[in-house]
Amino acid sequence: LAAYFDALGEKNMRQKRWPESYDGFARSAYIRNRLGSADAPGRGMHSFIVEMERRFKRAQKAGQAGTALAYASIIERLQPQHQLLKTGRPEALEAVHQSAVARVSVGPFVGAYGQQLGREIGRYLKAATPNKVRLVDRVTLRSDASEDARGHAFLLLEGETVEARVETSEQARSETRTVVTATEPGPNPLYRVWRDLPRDERKQAEEPPKTAQLPVYEDVVVDHRDVTNKAVLSVKYQLVDAVDNKVIEAETLSDTVTAKSTATLGMQQGMFVQQAIAASLPAEAKMYNQLTSSLSEEIGRRLVTRVLELDAKYASAARQYQQEGAYPAATEQWAYAYAVSDPQSTERDSYRSSMEQAVLGR
Repeated sequence: LAAYFDALGEKNMRQKRWPESYDGFARSAYIRNRLGSADAPGRGMHSFIVEMERRFKRAQKAGQAGTALAYASIIERLQPQHQLLKTGRPEALEAVHQSAVARVSVGPFVGAYGQQLGREIGRYLKAATPNKVRLVDRVTLRSDASEDARGHAFLLLEGETVEARVETSEQARSETRTVVTATEPGPNPLYRVWRDLPRDERKQAEEPPKTAQLPVYEDVVVDHRDVTNKAVLSVKYQLVDAVDNKVIEAETLSDTVTAKSTATLGMQQGMFVQQAIAASLPAEAKMYNQLTSSLSEEIGRRLVTRVLELDAKYASAARQYQQEGAYPAATEQWAYAYAVSDPQSTERDSYRSSMEQAVLGR
């Protein structure tokens, strides 16, 4: 069966029908791989691989990384242990990835806590989409986002702090407590207990004093102040396509954080002493840190949604180019989609197959 597909591939190769030739050789390679003889291609497949290697080197020399990657991918399917795959394919993939990742410039935002917001958004992006984002400075982004960069993602995130304030409110309240304020002489309760004992037990116990100092209870009023600090941070941001200088998304986000504590006023009434207790509230800087963290995460999440669609964007452009018969451009776009896709995604192998078909002119 493998020999049959080899013959089919060779026949189509002689007729310069490269996509059909590849189909035949790929089927043969699959069978040979299952039989454990993938590195023993037939004469026709060997000639096909030599042609793909020649095209790979030509594309690599011309700086056409996507095209080179596509030819390397074809070679890998037909002969997984081919020498070219050790360095040539990784180099091509890295070059494609460097071109395909979204270049993003973040802030710093204007106004209070702007630099902190910019840094935290950048960290969030790097952690959430390490395969799809490269952070660059604003000058580099503007320089790279030229007309010939259309089809790539150049995003500028900028914004400003609209509001940063802390509101403090206090509410007084009183608490009534029954406390010991003094002592006074009076009948000793222990003497009454002793007196009520049976005579034999009373003889064995020591007689308590008939009188003792007894506590005097009074109601006292303790004053409190319930203190509430409410920190508010509002940020206006916009996401700009640096190629078209077009605003993609613009919005104002706000968040609040509240801290509460109670202060107690000091007072004394007789023996009772209430120590003054100050309200214990977090510093304003700590409250603003919480707010910058939550807002930067929300903005980052929204930006990630855009970036996560990057491979789908490249795939859509590739299909459009294929419909127009622009196979070299389609190949580059499929290569970009493949390079930035999640290695575990179901679409990744589909992008690879489409890239291979496009480079062969299908």
